[in-house]
Amino acid sequence: MSKRNVLVRFFSAIWRALDGLRKVLHLVVLLFLFMIVFGAISGTAPVLPQQAVLEIAPAGFLVEEYRGDPFDRALEELVGDTPPQTVVQDVIDALDYARNDDRIAG
Repeated sequence: MSKRNVLVRFFSAIWRALDGLRKVLHLVVLLFLFMIVFGAISGTAPVLPQQAVLEIAPAGFLVEEYRGDPFDRALEELVGDTPPQTVVQDVIDALDYARNDDRIAG
């Protein structure tokens, strides 16, 4: 009976080690997939030349704040029913950043 108990414990330990290895490999694959998705979503930043001109082309209506409920806006954007809106503060921030940036000539 003792030999059987040793064999059961031995194979049980091997099974637990293989199960732990499976979990680690799943985690590595999942992290790798997240890195691929995150890398695909986050594009590269545009490179500005030493002399550039700021061009502001707002899309749609200039608004103080977005209209409607954020959840409803998100659903409308998914469907494509929402008219484009540009927040005035975003335009003002772009002008302020351009004023302080030495690479922007005009």
